[in-house]
Amino acid sequence: MVWRTNSSHPTAPQRSCGLGHLHRLFQAPHIHFWVLQAELQPWERELLATYPNVTVVEPLPDFGETAAWVAALDGVITVDTAIAHLAGALAKPVWILLPQVADWRWGHDETTVWHPTARLWRQPAPGDWDSVIARLALTLAVPGQPERAQRFWQAGAERYQQGDILGAARAWRWAAAHEAIAPCGNCG
Repeated sequence: MVWRTNSSHPTAPQRSCGLGHLHRLFQAPHIHFWVLQAELQPWERELLATYPNVTVVEPLPDFGETAAWVAALDGVITVDTAIAHLAGALAKPVWILLPQVADWRWGHDETTVWHPTARLWRQPAPGDWDSVIARLALTLAVPGQPERAQRFWQAGAERYQQGDILGAARAWRWAAAHEAIAPCGNCG
């Protein structure tokens, strides 16, 4: 779980989602959240300590160790940060929380060509993180559809073998975006 970008970035205020918005997510008892957020404030640590299903990962010394953590998780929920790209590069399911007007690379859909395992969650209006978190919480509350997702993984493989690369990519993106992100309950 990462909710804030580097504060020195010019678009940090638009891309960052305040910790207070995430309360609804942390109420999912069947999911354990691992916080990979850099530069936690003391009040954030105190608040996170009140949730029994949240563990704060101490500051990671380098990107290699961050990659090891991401690889160990079932999926990642993050705002538009390097962690989003790292999870995508590692082919981990990653749900990326985006402002209404996001960077060009994210396009306009729920998926992105850059990271087939990513699902994009956009604000419906500038600054409206509550709607994004409400939709995400509903999705986390509903068990995944592993059988249906498995059929899409298989359909993608079949299309790939037939030479339909674009069809395969579409099927795989659907499977990655709709498969339960935390079937084993470990979400970063």
